[in-house]
Amino acid sequence: MSFRRRIFLTFFISLFLQSVVAAFWVRNELREKYAYLIEANLKKAADSLSYLVEVDPTGHINSEKFRLGWERYRTKMIELDESLYEVYITNREGTVLFSSRSALEIGKDYSKWNDVYKTMRGKYGTRTTKNPDIPFTSDYYVAAPISVNGPNGPRIEGVLSVIEPNVQVNPMLLSTIKQISIGLGIIGLAMILLSFSTVIWITNPLDQIQNYCLDVANGKKPRPLRLNVPEIQNLANSFSKMREALEGKKHVEKYTQLLTHEMKSPLSSILASSELCLHPLSDEEKNRFLLNIVTETKRSLGLLENLLSLARVESLEALREPKKFLLHDVIDRIQKDMGFVLQSKDLTLVAEVEANVRLHGDFELVYLALRNLVENAMDFSSQGGKIFIRATANEDGSFAIRVLDEGSGIPDFALARVFDRFYSLERPGTRRKGSGLGLNLVKEIVELHNGKIHVVSPRPDINKGTEVVIQI
Repeated sequence: MSFRRRIFLTFFISLFLQSVVAAFWVRNELREKYAYLIEANLKKAADSLSYLVEVDPTGHINSEKFRLGWERYRTKMIELDESLYEVYITNREGTVLFSSRSALEIGKDYSKWNDVYKTMRGKYGTRTTKNPDIPFTSDYYVAAPISVNGPNGPRIEGVLSVIEPNVQVNPMLLSTIKQISIGLGIIGLAMILLSFSTVIWITNPLDQIQNYCLDVANGKKPRPLRLNVPEIQNLANSFSKMREALEGKKHVEKYTQLLTHEMKSPLSSILASSELCLHPLSDEEKNRFLLNIVTETKRSLGLLENLLSLARVESLEALREPKKFLLHDVIDRIQKDMGFVLQSKDLTLVAEVEANVRLHGDFELVYLALRNLVENAMDFSSQGGKIFIRATANEDGSFAIRVLDEGSGIPDFALARVFDRFYSLERPGTRRKGSGLGLNLVKEIVELHNGKIHVVSPRPDINKGTEVVIQI
């Protein structure tokens, strides 16, 4: 059973048991409250009616006169649409003298019933008895003493009991219980939804950590975890630190191997050219070998710079201190830094960017990415050509940055691999290859800014050249 299901079932069972206990408690409380209210009303009625019973000095109760008075009282109650009671009267021996329910009760001995028994002894007499005529109901009995004044004070000569059939109370009680049950049901449903939301709130960060670990296991670069539960965020931070520690060792091994592999070729070429320069050579041959040394040295320096930049970018999980900056400032710096190289190759860098286009990110990294794209465009451009940097706003507030050249373009077979590390094409005219790290570095920087990048070649507008599109 999954962790999420266990938590949900725990919440659900706990809430269900609490609801059942609450329902029973409410039902019992309601019954007690209704019983108290009924007894209070019956007690008032019994006390009032007991004063209507006439008793002569000998203790004889005039039940016939009470019967006539009761009928008038009952008629008035019916006219007022009031609740109807039943009554009976017993003498001091507990024998029934009058009953409004049935004449068959007259003469019966009720001396053992609690309402009569306790009242005759000066106590509060009540009882609840199941109604034989109406299943699952009970009748409430509350008694009041019938007293006369004797030489030694009041003397109890009989009992008047007022009866409330429970059938008149049950509908009100059941209706109230039903309403409360509906309320409890709604609250229970709300609690279930709350439990489900709580489970999601607790387990969602765990799912994010799981996906984070899977990305690490699959060699992907995971995004930093930002969780809303401090305790789980601490766990995520521990995972992140462990990953950084492990990847730090892997980075050292990987880049040592890459550096060894990639530097072997240019260093071998430099060594060979240097050794040849030690022998007697013509000026033309010496210049050719010296030019090769300079070219391979520049290639080595470019390789080292790209490797260092790539290592720095790959070590970042997220931008450390992103800020807003003008894209135009980035392009101005590129034109300033690369102006001499562009001029020497008779190339023109054209910026078609509005002055107020602002990006949110790392200025230096965006500069590094665009400079690499411009350098790539220069390598594949013919003398006298133009390189364009264009920026347009998207509907969602992002920007599309395009770097376009008018060069020979990229073959179809290479389009799918241009962002692969160390994959490079021969430069036109020189047949030399680059380090194969530039576009891979650009892709890493774009993804670090939560952007996307793709290449279109040839350009559809001139049917040649290359267009690199960054959505950022």
